[in-house]
Amino acid sequence: MLPQELQLPWKNLLEAFRPFPKPTRTVGCECGSCDLPAPKILALLDVASEHLEDGREVRHYLENVRGTVGTDEDFTFLLPGLARIWAGKDVPDEWYEENFWDALAKGEFMATQLSADLRAALSTFLESVILHRLGLETRLTRIKGLASAHLWAYDLGGFARISDSLESLWKSWWEARTEGHARALLQYGSHFVYEEPANPFFERTFSQGGGPCLLELGGRPWVYWRDSNRRFLKRELTVESLETVFERAVECLVDPVEKRNAVEALDWLKRDREGIARRIQEFLEA
Repeated sequence: MLPQELQLPWKNLLEAFRPFPKPTRTVGCECGSCDLPAPKILALLDVASEHLEDGREVRHYLENVRGTVGTDEDFTFLLPGLARIWAGKDVPDEWYEENFWDALAKGEFMATQLSADLRAALSTFLESVILHRLGLETRLTRIKGLASAHLWAYDLGGFARISDSLESLWKSWWEARTEGHARALLQYGSHFVYEEPANPFFERTFSQGGGPCLLELGGRPWVYWRDSNRRFLKRELTVESLETVFERAVECLVDPVEKRNAVEALDWLKRDREGIARRIQEFLEA
């Protein structure tokens, strides 16, 4: 069951895709790698989007769709169910994250194969889920291993590859209207403010248990981002914008320890503006 705040975007997604006809033919593959003949794909099409489950056939389909199995039509028909499975992941699932976003990005599927109405409904649902995940951040410092922050960081990069709506998502997030959003933007921004391994929000380095850098997960496919998103971030991501949102985060946080950590990060930002500007530039030019 999706949380209450996602019920309306989910309902709108279902309504938008409901008129899309269920395909009666598809392309399967019985090789050892795919092991997904056409009848198994057609069986997936018979499952209501609300009840599609993350199982063997779904994973084989998602990994190979628009390659060796499936068609644009059956992928479109299954998208609400596949998106709901993704949205229901409350712990990091690297495999599903990677293959879900890759399938949407392959051949610019979302931009070229979906109608404007379907594209808008899907983008709104994805944006709503990511904002929800950002709002769930409950821990600001000493993050170890794979954590929720790494889940939403991967989502940011995936979303920027397939949707032109990063600006809407980013601005909603950086308003820091909830403590979760405040913690998330401090975590993300900390990679510009501090040089590794001095980042106090994360355990020292990946090899020592700190988990991957959020910029690596969210920024690694930077070269593949939609042009509109690249242009937006080059305008938006500045030392001045970081200072503004860090100030918002300080005001938003309630816990005295977290507020002190945020103040320290803001103070460091003000002392190292040149170094932060350089790290932002390096990220945007990578």
